[in-house]
Amino acid sequence: SSLAGDAYNASARLGALADGTAFNQQGEQLMGLLAAALDISEEEVVRHHCGNLISQLAQTANSWDANSLDLKVFCSAINRGRAGAVAHAEACIPVMLRIGNPEVDPEVRANLLVFLRGLYEQPVWHEFFRSNDAQFFANIVMPACAWKPGRVHAVLRKAGASVLNAALSADTVSKDVCLQTLLEHSGVWASTLDDEDADVRFLLAKASTHWFKTIKGMIDYELIRKIYPELMKRMDDSNDAIRVETAGAWEQFFQSFPPSFDPGQMEWILRGLFVHLDDSDLKVATAVQNCILAACDVDPVLVESVALEAKEKHRTTARCQNVIDVA
Repeated sequence: SSLAGDAYNASARLGALADGTAFNQQGEQLMGLLAAALDISEEEVVRHHCGNLISQLAQTANSWDANSLDLKVFCSAINRGRAGAVAHAEACIPVMLRIGNPEVDPEVRANLLVFLRGLYEQPVWHEFFRSNDAQFFANIVMPACAWKPGRVHAVLRKAGASVLNAALSADTVSKDVCLQTLLEHSGVWASTLDDEDADVRFLLAKASTHWFKTIKGMIDYELIRKIYPELMKRMDDSNDAIRVETAGAWEQFFQSFPPSFDPGQMEWILRGLFVHLDDSDLKVATAVQNCILAACDVDPVLVESVALEAKEKHRTTARCQNVIDVA
């Protein structure tokens, strides 16, 4: 009914206010009362009435700024609506497309990205994202990671990197879309992995592990040549957590190398990695050992040769011996 719809809209607007406030609590209470009055679950209340609210909010989207109440209501109502809101997912797309529009206020785009990450973290949304992976991953999220100067764009890149990681971690991107996106946006991938913000570098290194796992065996020689120097730079990162995540990305990346990959380039890669096999941080050294073991499937003879040489120089030789035993 009209009255129930008005009550739902009121609860959604109150619920969009800061968590823990009296208004926010009143919104939650009103939703509970409405569900009880209608003798249905709160999920069903959302399913019945969320669509009209989304349509109303979408009409104001062109005028949103970072402080717009309608923006907060849109994000809160859908995020809290969970399975009930998924029924209206298609109606959300025009608003979500604003994330990929460079003409839109960057702070609005960043807020929508944070909202989008929350949806990727809800399993009930995964099937929707799998059905629209090219539109969201390649055309909305990836462009948000492109480098532009300024504090606001730095916030946007961090939000974009967090969504990339969430999308890939949730296995919502097909292998074909993953590969095509990397081919078309390899420059954005590289610049984000080299971002001045350590959090962004960490998120991209972690996302890359899932990325390379998804496209295992699909990366051609030219793309391998573009990627490996960027990954090697991150092994020298000042942040050990990033180095651990990068080693994990290497482990998956090696699984796309053809057998006996160019020996000259492979030796350069291995020598760079073996330096970190003797790292004083055990987590780094262990992660590097795992990725070098993965390299044994590419060129075991070369891996053994470099390991034997490194064993004569390393402070701790056990990990070199582990590699030798496997190779």
